[in-house]
Amino acid sequence: YVILGPVFSGSVKVNMILAQQAEVPQFTGAEAADITQMGNAYIFRTSFGQQMSMPKIANYIRDSLKAKTVAVVWVNNDFGKGGRDTFTREMASRNIKVVADISTESGQVDFAADVVKAKSANADTIFVYTNEEESARFLREARKQGVNKPLIGETTLLGQKVIELAGDAVVLATGSVPRT
Repeated sequence: YVILGPVFSGSVKVNMILAQQAEVPQFTGAEAADITQMGNAYIFRTSFGQQMSMPKIANYIRDSLKAKTVAVVWVNNDFGKGGRDTFTREMASRNIKVVADISTESGQVDFAADVVKAKSANADTIFVYTNEEESARFLREARKQGVNKPLIGETTLLGQKVIELAGDAVVLATGSVPRT
């Protein structure tokens, strides 16, 4: 009668076409901005998309942190690309310069080089937009390397799984969890 999930944006983009052809409603927590912009009457989002969350995060970075520069660490998949693209547009519209654009991979284990790149950019803040396990690994490495800049994220960076996996390194993370 209905499809619940999946939550990964890339998977949703593939299977939502089949659900549409079968005229079966599909509910997803995937956040890639273009999922609900494709005109599919059978897809329903259970969370805000990137087009809603990124402006709020951008305002926080500008207004609360007073940041002028940001390093962006993102996962190279549909979720990460959509978030990165939306985030960088929001930064540009607020005259905040992206001084490092660091692509990571799904399943990546070692974030030492990525943290070095982010630190070397000397940005006012670092925006982390990766999957949960990778977010935890990035936070642990950032703590290990003594990162002292705010690490900002969105729902994924602040999820329960990240908290469990990152341990005390999670204290480095700040972000926005949208509410309805």
